Amino acid sequence: MSHRRSSFRSRSRARQLRLEAARKQQGGAQPRSQRKSPFSMEMFGGMALLFIVCTSAIALIQARYGGKTPPPPLVVHCTSTFQESVLEALAACSMENISLKVAPSATLLSSIQKSGSGGLLLLEGSYFLDAAESAGLMLESRTIANLTPVLVVDQGNPHEIEGLADLAREDLRVSLGDVELTSIGRATKAALMAQAAWEAVESAVDQRGAFKLTERDLAQDVLLGLVDATVLWKRTAERLAGPVEVLELEELHAFSHPVILGVLRGSVRKDETLALLNELGRFLEAGEKHDN
Repeated sequence: MSHRRSSFRSRSRARQLRLEAARKQQGGAQPRSQRKSPFSMEMFGGMALLFIVCTSAIALIQARYGGKTPPPPLVVHCTSTFQESVLEALAACSMENISLKVAPSATLLSSIQKSGSGGLLLLEGSYFLDAAESAGLMLESRTIANLTPVLVVDQGNPHEIEGLADLAREDLRVSLGDVELTSIGRATKAALMAQAAWEAVESAVDQRGAFKLTERDLAQDVLLGLVDATVLWKRTAERLAGPVEVLELEELHAFSHPVILGVLRGSVRKDETLALLNELGRFLEAGEKHDN
């Protein structure tokens, strides 16, 4: 019996010696009983400091608004056509806490109707303006510009495009604005229908081109040579930096559209929204050149 105990103690001692040797090889790892908790005082102190900083920041924000929770930002809704102009205007604006929402015209109207959003709405195109008025979305508005569609082709017009009916030619690739969601698409369709050319051009675009959701996409198509022609608002076409040519066609000139900046009925802070309407409106009017 004593021999078995001695043998067991020898094995235990040998195992302990092997463990201690392994710990030394690993850099002197400490036994579990002597290891420090990962939640050290240093970490606790850092968490406490972070809490104090966050609390102080919240207190400063609330102090600015009289101890109350800051109001949500005023929202300016617009299409990509005016995105850059609105950003420039907001950068020069004296008011703060303003956000920008960019989407196609139809998407903006649908979203505002469903959510009852407030703020400002910058909208172009008679169809969408009529839809906004019919839905009673606007409290007050002002016209800041007029837009005219133009044909944009490769520099020098190598394909000798002379009119809208040419867009149906089999040797041309054409992209146009979506006729349901965009104002430029609706204006283009109306102009083509007036020339009895809509069905032929629509078929040609379906086969060899594309309908796009934004003017930016249309402009990129022609700048990159992906298409031979597109229709843009004149203000957009004149801002393009690339090898393109702008054709002002009489058949398009008749389909100019106004641009309206208005206060949405869902606005809660009406005084501030009206002030933003006037300030933003003046800046945009000064920077806009009426197409016609």
